[in-house]
Amino acid sequence: NNMISNGDFSNGLTSWEPLIDTSASGLITVVNGQAKASITNGGIEGWMVSMSQGPLNIETNSTYTCLFEAKADSPRSIRANAASL
Repeated sequence: NNMISNGDFSNGLTSWEPLIDTSASGLITVVNGQAKASITNGGIEGWMVSMSQGPLNIETNSTYTCLFEAKADSPRSIRANAASL
């Protein structure tokens, strides 16, 4: 059961919340059914250029699997996170 809405980006960034912090710079778009983050300055924290979706109904003592594909033009760290905000 897929909990992510528009996970294939067939409706652009609908259901997603792209974030580019004021100390970072870049652009998040959808190209050929893929989210594309064109980052010119990633800022000092890993979350400063990010995408999120929620809320998700995550249940205590349940197991979830997160699958996605990612690529980059140069070496870069990436993190998937589920958090209570």
